[in-house]
Amino acid sequence: MNMVDPGSLQCSWLTGDAAFTAGTARFRLAPAAELAVANRAAFVAGLRQLGLRDREHDALLDLRDEVAAVAQALDVEKSAIARASYRLVLPPESVRLAQERRAALRRLDDWFASYTFDAHAVATSRVRIPLFLITSPYIAGCSARLSSARWGHAAQSHGSYRTHLCFIATIFGGGGGDGAVCKVATKTPIEVKDGEPKVIFIAIEMTTSRVTVRRRNREVGRGIRVEVSCERDTALPGVLTLAPAAEPPAGPLIAKYAIEDTHPVVTKVQALDLLAESRETHLTLEAFGEETTITALVSCVSPARLDCELVGGYAYEAYEASDCLGVTWRAG
Repeated sequence: MNMVDPGSLQCSWLTGDAAFTAGTARFRLAPAAELAVANRAAFVAGLRQLGLRDREHDALLDLRDEVAAVAQALDVEKSAIARASYRLVLPPESVRLAQERRAALRRLDDWFASYTFDAHAVATSRVRIPLFLITSPYIAGCSARLSSARWGHAAQSHGSYRTHLCFIATIFGGGGGDGAVCKVATKTPIEVKDGEPKVIFIAIEMTTSRVTVRRRNREVGRGIRVEVSCERDTALPGVLTLAPAAEPPAGPLIAKYAIEDTHPVVTKVQALDLLAESRETHLTLEAFGEETTITALVSCVSPARLDCELVGGYAYEAYEASDCLGVTWRAG
């Protein structure tokens, strides 16, 4: 087995000066079967990079779809019972539904367990997963401030965490590799000015392998397998100040502001009103002569506000960030 450098596994624009920030990041390894049911597209991409034979590929995808249909039906039933009874689903309903869901997922677990992965080259990479991008227009005097929107009773109920933003990041393995679910709380406010963008991120270890896949002593594929390999279940989130040449890609237009006054004008943008509450990030890896894409789904699960100070005399356009939650700006 050869230990080699697999290359860079992160968005190409995630370069700059990084520093830890106050907060916590708690990881839980997530089995491949669990994540397969959660995201079909990521599962299909993982099968493709694993290089399974057509018959094996189609049989596994059909099984995944059957299991997902059962799991989703059970989830709908659980929600319906809860709504009808105006309470949380309690035993014996919850016990039965949980057992049936586990039994469905076990079918996928058993299939994955029947595989043998013979690794020919293995490497571990430290990956940056972007959570939220904070930018301001590249005009002197413009600034932006990301903060928690918990106030009053809500703030008091969260105690010392009333200034924290909370995220859930689901990182999908590839080629049948396990992923992880990470719960992140990072302290705010975080401020930027004069077009100096910053990104809240977490770093995670991922192992990349070039493998031959066997099932019942028969070769069924050759390709790349990627899995999360957390050494610890807790870590610190970070804030990355992007390099001057970094250009975070922009998504759809969300707002326009024409500031005719020559004096600075404060414009407030409520992040959860204008932005999607979750965003998929696709991380491209060039490993062992092949290109691999890994998916991470990031959700903001606490109230947030993004206040922007825009200098007068310009027309501004705000766009959703393409690769993570957040906003990018254009001014003219």
